[in-house]
Amino acid sequence: MQRAIDRVSASMISTVAAAGLCLDRAPCSERAAFSIAVDPFDRSETIVATWKTDGDLDGTVQVRSDGTVFGEYFVTRAHPKRPQWFVEAVTAWGPLDDLRCELRLVR
Repeated sequence: MQRAIDRVSASMISTVAAAGLCLDRAPCSERAAFSIAVDPFDRSETIVATWKTDGDLDGTVQVRSDGTVFGEYFVTRAHPKRPQWFVEAVTAWGPLDDLRCELRLVR
C-alpha cells in the first residue's frame, strides 16, 4: 500500500513542480497517518493516508478496494506563471496505471 501512496504523492509533487512551485512538506508514506474507511452501502474498504501539520489538514490519498485512487494535497500559493490565479491544491485520481493529476486553481 505504501507504494501506491508514494506513487500518487510523486505524481502530485511532479505536477506542482511543473507549475514552478514546491511543497514545504511533501506527502510521503513515512509521514502519513493511515486509517480504513468502510463504505456503508457495499462495505468495501478504502485505505486513507492523511497528512497534518500542527493539527491542520495538509492532504489525503484514498486507495479504494477496486484499485482506483483519489488524492488531494493543499498548496495554497499564488500561481507563479499566472498572477490572476491562486493554487488551492493538487489533485490526483484514477487507476494507478493511468493516474491523472492537476492543480485546483481559484481566480
